[in-house]
Amino acid sequence: MSHKKKRLHISSKNRWKRHWCSVRGASLILHSKEDSSVLYNARADPILCLDLEGSLVQTAYECFKRNHVFTISLPNGHAYYMQAITQGELLKWIQQLHCSAAIACTRQLNRSLAIDKLRMRCTQLETEIEGDLKIKNRADNKLSSTQDVSLKEKLSNELTPLEFSVDLLQAELYRYRFTN
Repeated sequence: MSHKKKRLHISSKNRWKRHWCSVRGASLILHSKEDSSVLYNARADPILCLDLEGSLVQTAYECFKRNHVFTISLPNGHAYYMQAITQGELLKWIQQLHCSAAIACTRQLNRSLAIDKLRMRCTQLETEIEGDLKIKNRADNKLSSTQDVSLKEKLSNELTPLEFSVDLLQAELYRYRFTN
């Protein structure tokens, strides 16, 4: 995600204050001074940090006294009015903020899809483990009940890879459950 830094004005009870903004991931970060070390420093304290996930950014036609004004409406009901320097900057800001919000939504969607796939894989592994354990138990029962040495040797040779397979499946299931 590319960082964008520009000067914006933010409205506060009919007074407009000058701030410098940067977009990082799905957040709009406002600073009081134009300094690239402040804008890109993660430790610098911003004035305001807006989470753009689920937000709506659009031109604010109701602010007819000022040019190039847009609004950021957040899901919690808060709205922020900001003014760009030119019409081109206004359009760039709106596009950049929409892209950031879309990326956040996509990230959340991808996460939920990944979690669903992990749960499906866990269910498949549990089924495979259950089937292999049934086969292993049958072989163990035959092994304990038979007296024939050659049959015991054959069954024990079949049990070794089956036990190894069950162990691998259980390890894989543990990893999937741990990430889920």
